[in-house]
Amino acid sequence: MLGAVAGGGSLGGQEFEGFGLGGLDIGAFATDRLRFDLGLLALSPNLSATSLAGQGLTDELELAADVSARYYLTPPHTFLGLYPLAGMRFGTLFWSYRTPVNVIADGAPKTIEDDYLNYFALYGGLGVSLVQTRHFSTGVNLTTGFRAYGDKTYEGFHNTLFPTTGYTQLALEVVYKF
Repeated sequence: MLGAVAGGGSLGGQEFEGFGLGGLDIGAFATDRLRFDLGLLALSPNLSATSLAGQGLTDELELAADVSARYYLTPPHTFLGLYPLAGMRFGTLFWSYRTPVNVIADGAPKTIEDDYLNYFALYGGLGVSLVQTRHFSTGVNLTTGFRAYGDKTYEGFHNTLFPTTGYTQLALEVVYKF
């Protein structure tokens, strides 16, 4: 199976105003009702202009790999399908500094213009397949979970901007089944 996903959501805390997402999924059915997916996603986080992160960072972008499982409560031949799902996401939040940061690294001055921070997320939710045919399906799912960001950025700064936080996401998908 090959699918496309798009959507958006909100993150807890004062750092973000929300996010959009888009990506591709590759999946397979282990049984008639159990499906596993691997997704590659690009997310566009919206940092709050009133937060410290929003005032000091720009050009935010996230890239993530997502692994999920869902179990259809309805048989595959039904037009509509209902399913719980659970998954985990491994991602990286990239950004540029509005004002480059000057530091001393290995005894020499260095100017840092951009940086990134890794995160891990767990989530669960519920979805509905709006159309299920032999080779095609569309659907929507709502998930909620948490994100835990790394302690240090790539450039070695302690992470004081992005604490562990909850999030909610609404995603639309279109899937072609081989």
